[in-house]
Amino acid sequence: MRVEFYKRHQPENQMDIVRQVIYDENLADEGKAAACLTRLFQRTYGIFHVLWTTSASAALEMAFRLMNLKPGDEVLIPSFTFPSAANAVLLAGGTPIFCDIEGKTQNIDTEKLERWVSPKTRGVVAAHYGGIACDMDALLEWAFLQGFTVVEDSAQGVHAKYKNQWLGTLGDYGAYSFHHTKNFSCGEGGAFLFKDEAMRFGASLLWENGTNKSQFLRKEVSSYAWQCGGSNYVLGSLNRALLVSQLQAANHITEVRKSIFQRYQDQFYLAGLPQRGFQLMEIPEEASPNYHLYYLLCPNHEEREKLRRGLLEDGIDARAHFVPLHLSPMGKKLGYAPEDLPISRTVGDTLLRLPIHTLLTEEQIDYVVERLVKRATRV
Repeated sequence: MRVEFYKRHQPENQMDIVRQVIYDENLADEGKAAACLTRLFQRTYGIFHVLWTTSASAALEMAFRLMNLKPGDEVLIPSFTFPSAANAVLLAGGTPIFCDIEGKTQNIDTEKLERWVSPKTRGVVAAHYGGIACDMDALLEWAFLQGFTVVEDSAQGVHAKYKNQWLGTLGDYGAYSFHHTKNFSCGEGGAFLFKDEAMRFGASLLWENGTNKSQFLRKEVSSYAWQCGGSNYVLGSLNRALLVSQLQAANHITEVRKSIFQRYQDQFYLAGLPQRGFQLMEIPEEASPNYHLYYLLCPNHEEREKLRRGLLEDGIDARAHFVPLHLSPMGKKLGYAPEDLPISRTVGDTLLRLPIHTLLTEEQIDYVVERLVKRATRV
């Protein structure tokens, strides 16, 4: 049996929406798809302060450019995350400072942040691993007392909550991803979220090549001109059309993924994997995830690699995840040593991800469980 790691959900109405956009509007400018997507976000999430971007990376670049980082300014980032936030800080002129994570949710350890603070610290990144929220109460209170900006890297956290609030909306800035591998995908795409309407004008300038084109399209000015440094972060109409159909199906997608998550969990507990040294996923009471990932932590790196290779032989596309940033070649150039952030290193060595997507069948899930349990050694 072959079990693919990811398959994109295919809403029945996606081609109708795409066809309408292709024939009805200029694909490069704001149009019906943009308006529909914005209304959908407002109605579903109550999110009014959003700009649609080419990726979450673009949204993060906007956030740190709007912070006006100066050379030497530092931003705290969990080591166990994708490089986008670190790249965005570097591109904005700042310095990323890598922090360790806690081992239950693989999110930044809010109890140890003082270890990495310096007089140059300007902000902190909350990356919600697998769509499971960081301890945002603790993080926001700490950042407020320190006077730091909070940027939510919620690339994996669309349609997930912390204490009944949508991830990406709690910090000063937020970033969403709609990449092919995400729960809700338009191939490549993202969203930049900001705290209040007063930020819109400056963000819009940056978003559209440093120009006031948005004002021109709204017929508020007769022409538009270069106002400041910027770039082209604007998401095209076809991607927005695909995204409309995806987000209209968000509740269904989430429920299917939740059922897969629960089937994995129940069977692994029944098989006694925790007694064999495996750590299964934990969801804190205050988190309402979107079930972006299913993973388990193996007893050690050798066991993880043995299982990963064995499952691949069985036709199951099981994968590791991030190389912690401090262990990467770039992290080494920035002066980090392997032993600096021990939990990030351990998680990077032992985390094993399993297939989870809406086209996964119960037969495939049971096959994954049966093969993994059979291959897992007692420790």
